[in-house]
Amino acid sequence: MGKLDMLIFYIGSMVVNVIAFAYHFILARLLSPAEYGILASLFGLIYLTSIPLNAGDILVTKLISGFEEKKRVSHTKSLLLFLARKIGPLYVILFPVLILVSWPVQRFLKLPNVWSVMFVWIFVYMFIVTSILRSVMRALLRFNDFILSLMSETILRLLFAVILILLISHWYGWGILGLLLTSVVVLGIAIFQVRDVISTKATSFDHHKLNIKSLGLGSLILSMSYTLMYSIDVLLVKHFFSDYWTGIYAVLVIAGKVIFFAQSPISIATLPIVARKANQPHTARKDLWILLGVSTAIGAAIISAYLIGSQLLVKIVFSDKYLAAVPLIGWIGVAILGFSLASIGANFLLALNKIKAAWISLLGLGAEALAILLFHQTLLQVVLSLTGVFGILATVLISYSFYATRKPLNNSSSL
Repeated sequence: MGKLDMLIFYIGSMVVNVIAFAYHFILARLLSPAEYGILASLFGLIYLTSIPLNAGDILVTKLISGFEEKKRVSHTKSLLLFLARKIGPLYVILFPVLILVSWPVQRFLKLPNVWSVMFVWIFVYMFIVTSILRSVMRALLRFNDFILSLMSETILRLLFAVILILLISHWYGWGILGLLLTSVVVLGIAIFQVRDVISTKATSFDHHKLNIKSLGLGSLILSMSYTLMYSIDVLLVKHFFSDYWTGIYAVLVIAGKVIFFAQSPISIATLPIVARKANQPHTARKDLWILLGVSTAIGAAIISAYLIGSQLLVKIVFSDKYLAAVPLIGWIGVAILGFSLASIGANFLLALNKIKAAWISLLGLGAEALAILLFHQTLLQVVLSLTGVFGILATVLISYSFYATRKPLNNSSSL
């Protein structure tokens, strides 16, 4: 992957992130607070179901990246067939169960009807296939196709929702219908993008040597840990604080997430390359330096901007109602930078088959929850707790990463 391709990929990823933020910003303005609140809760349901999807993405990307180059495409076809045989029946059995739990989910989320929950399940099922095909693109280093797929999704999702809301009515349901329409189109695009893999002749591989169960469990734990770390703080703040302070904290989190999304394209592009070096981990140390250096520089630049112009930023983006967030915006930036570096370290280690990184991350999740349970008298305590936990977690995982990529002195196995 050349420097120009990396630049195109990074710019494309940032455009996708901007459009994704614009989607929620525009729909929040078009819909009433109540209607947008319903839509937001349904997106929360989608984010929850993304845990196994993210785990599958990590697993498929890792396995395909490990295939020998000459047989990578044909082995990829064989892997997809293998996963379809093993996991396909489970998804068929699971769907009626999801339909049955739609009513309890509707009552818990206090939704007007059950159909919106069922539409979410349909969307997730279609998105499973799209997600796997995108993992194939990543593993084969087809980042232009990967970005095109993401960009098509974000643009179509916004267009369908806005058109339906403006032309028909200001109803949250058009946002969900827009998701369904988008998922159909994007799935067709993804199938076309990997048509050579689908049409190629599969060649068998010894799946027992791939340690699929161990990698799958590690991927699931890793995905669960960072997905929950990404959201559990908001839930706990909602429990301990008033609606006003929860709103202030929500604004802080949005500002902090800019750091995570700003550096994430670098990780997405680099980790499949790292996975190809799993048999010689010491050759991946340069990639580790690049990941950490670029991500830290991006994060530090954004944090500096927050410290210098926090009041102006809050006024322009969020309005005067959220000025109480100004003193904390720099600290939340430091906390999210720690989270980002911890995520990089964990995914880097998993790419090198270091499954213990997933268990370390799970401990980090527990530490985050415990810290907030113990220190929640003020939002400053919460933010400083996150800063400490994520800082320690990042330090442990980065230290482990450098240990795992040390030059071998003998034939002893690494951790």
